[in-house]
Amino acid sequence: MKKETSRIQYLLKKYLNDNCTRAEYEELIKLSQEPENEKYIMENNRITWRDTDQVKHRVSETGRQVHTTWPIVLKIAASLLILVMVGFALNQWLNHSEPIVYTTGNGEVKEIVLPDSTRVTLNANSNLVWYPTRFQKEDRLVHLTGEAYFKVTKKARTEGKASEFRGFQVKTSRMTIHVTGTEFNVMARQKNTEVFLQEGSVEYELADNQSLLEPMSPGEKITIDNQTGNLTKTQSENLSTSASWITGILNYNNKSLGEVLRNLSELFGVEITCEDQDLNSKKINLGVPYKDWENTKRALEMAINVQFKKENDQYSVVQK
Repeated sequence: MKKETSRIQYLLKKYLNDNCTRAEYEELIKLSQEPENEKYIMENNRITWRDTDQVKHRVSETGRQVHTTWPIVLKIAASLLILVMVGFALNQWLNHSEPIVYTTGNGEVKEIVLPDSTRVTLNANSNLVWYPTRFQKEDRLVHLTGEAYFKVTKKARTEGKASEFRGFQVKTSRMTIHVTGTEFNVMARQKNTEVFLQEGSVEYELADNQSLLEPMSPGEKITIDNQTGNLTKTQSENLSTSASWITGILNYNNKSLGEVLRNLSELFGVEITCEDQDLNSKKINLGVPYKDWENTKRALEMAINVQFKKENDQYSVVQK
């Protein structure tokens, strides 16, 4: 307790001398909220006001009132009172700046409206974390694992006479996407990280080269192999080829069956194997309904003439 009151005295002295840093000010506020310290501050506040009153009314032997340090004492007393009154509000502000986490389970798709009114469609088995900003100059920030389609709201800020837009960042383990207001899809799963731009413009920076910002144009998709780091770009993409899941369809264009099975495993949380290498490498061009696992599985069986055999908690795929 003695150590903390000494610290409060030290911090308060710096605060009154106008050389208290932001970190020290926040520390002072937090210390003032602890019950023992709050009692100490209030008691000192009471003593300060009492002493001030005595000094104010004290007169010299000549009958004249003694010049007092009333402005300084008042500043000290007011500062103590402000710490107690403002401290609770700031403490609440600090505590309510915790990240907000959104998650989806097997086969679940969730529509989300973020605190800034940005709309997100979160695909199955995904995790999105929103980090609240405490200052207007900060970019809005989310961290994604899994897959999500974003409709980012432009957020204006006015500084003096200039009006500009607060940015929006989507971070994955492989890259950061910088946005002002646009529609795009991000997939950050085990094998690949993909970004497809539907509308507007974005820039991205790779985790291993954060000094280089690369722009994207509508209809462009980039794909990063998470193991090798190789990046490929394709043009003239659209929702049906790069983000069909948001329309309720799983579209597979020129994908091997192995890639299709891996995607289904990620979406529905089921383990699927195919021992037939010829079948595993077979190219697929089809769309199946994105519903529950049983309906999607049945549609795939009929479309490519295969059978999903369940053994314990996993499925094996064989040619019919």
